Amino acid sequence: MFSSETYYETRRPFVTWRKALILLLIAAAAWQFGQGMWIQAKASVAQLLISRAWQETLRTEQPIPPWPWADTWPVAKLSIPAHGKPLYGLAGSSPAIIAFGPGHLVQSAFPG
Repeated sequence: MFSSETYYETRRPFVTWRKALILLLIAAAAWQFGQGMWIQAKASVAQLLISRAWQETLRTEQPIPPWPWADTWPVAKLSIPAHGKPLYGLAGSSPAIIAFGPGHLVQSAFPG
């Protein structure tokens, strides 16, 4: 006859693997969620720094980078009423620059 003790002994490895898989999936989901939050946090801080660099650029009339290692600086402030927040055009058009806002081709005329 098949006893309940034998049944649970044969199912134990399956239950252990299932729990491990569930924990792994939960950890992967938490990691992905954390990565998304990190990207949003960096984008918010970058916009704040670019805004401050724009104000300093207007005040000093010199190109001011938003952070010390930046290879760009704000060249224009774009207002779009439907968007609600201003966007700052940055000098250059590399993917690293466009990740933070609209880029301005260095070879073209300056806005305004």
